[in-house]
Amino acid sequence: MRAWLKPLIDDQTIEFEISDLMIHEEWLGQYTSKWVAIRLGRAELKMEPIGTVILGSFGRVDLIGPRGQLMLIPRQFHRAISSSRTK
Repeated sequence: MRAWLKPLIDDQTIEFEISDLMIHEEWLGQYTSKWVAIRLGRAELKMEPIGTVILGSFGRVDLIGPRGQLMLIPRQFHRAISSSRTK
């Protein structure tokens, strides 16, 4: 993601920050992951991993911005479900 945004980071159009985040999952215990904040002026967009053991998914990242929150779920999981149903 940083490589994709590099021109905007280099010319200081946006700020890009990566920080550590401690996550605790019942089955995996506690581990460190990373969250990302992208700032454009006073607006901030944050990508925060929620976990890897999520019911109905192989992981989840929340995208949090000034207009609300969106859950991102890996697309491969949905393909696996549809493929197994057609067999």
